[in-house]
Amino acid sequence: MMQYVQETDSKIIFYLSSAQPDPFPATVEYGTRPSALHKYFFSPPKYSSLVREAWETSSKARNQKVGKQARTLLSLIQEVIGSFELSGFDLGSLPPFKAFEAEDESVYLEWIFEHARVGFALDPNPEQSGWFLVSDRTLGNANAAGLLSGLGVERTFLWLFNFVNPKA
Repeated sequence: MMQYVQETDSKIIFYLSSAQPDPFPATVEYGTRPSALHKYFFSPPKYSSLVREAWETSSKARNQKVGKQARTLLSLIQEVIGSFELSGFDLGSLPPFKAFEAEDESVYLEWIFEHARVGFALDPNPEQSGWFLVSDRTLGNANAAGLLSGLGVERTFLWLFNFVNPKA
């Protein structure tokens, strides 16, 4: 019995045999990594219930450089959350991001959970933009903050997300 292998551009591998075919002759192996998903398959952020309100607020920011920083961060957040969901994690219903613009033209993004808050302060000077985490006794009275510059923003978000949502 001869066996032929057919690999496609999507890295799906089909094993084909010259013997009498089964009712289901092909074995499929998926080679696409969830972390390499095509972000083009996600809803645009302005339509996402997770970030829609914050997206709208940042779109109307007086300082559009700060608004763009906020929308870039919201896009990254939506992509990371979408990757978790497409990888099979049941995230339940996550609360939506809230946003407001301060008098100094900074934009603040907050994610408010039952026992914790995660936030990002996006400053007109990007070197001054930062993040924070506060929690109640249930999550150990955590209090952490840092600058976004010089850090992998995605790595920082993943750490914050895993803290407030440990089942992810």
